[in-house]
Amino acid sequence: MKKQILITTVIVIIVGVGMFFVGRKFEVQRSAQFVQKENISLDNPVQSQQPQDNVVQSQQSGRPNATGEIVTKDDGNIIIKLRDGSTKKIIVTEVTTAKKIDTINITELNVGQQISATGKNSEDGDFQAQNVTIRSAQ
Repeated sequence: MKKQILITTVIVIIVGVGMFFVGRKFEVQRSAQFVQKENISLDNPVQSQQPQDNVVQSQQSGRPNATGEIVTKDDGNIIIKLRDGSTKKIIVTEVTTAKKIDTINITELNVGQQISATGKNSEDGDFQAQNVTIRSAQ
């Protein structure tokens, strides 16, 4: 009987220690995913969480959003100057909508206008627009 209690106790301790280390491993992986998802710098975790490539998540829709002044435009592309002075190519297609109080045609966008585009980042670093909105002058 004493031998059985001793074996049970040893097994419980081994299982407990094993679960402790499994839990630690899980927490480390979860923390790494959070840091990556929230774009937190491990060198300076207090820094503001700036979006990469000046493309931010829209607070209303959660979709990426690129905002800036139109520098050039052609049939399928709009180049905008971002707030930091860099530029971003916005790709527009036949399914991209442009808005100005009412829906307008992409051809009605002009150089110098402030726009905001929602859509998604493409693999090559450009931005695929689903919607382009003319912003009022600030």
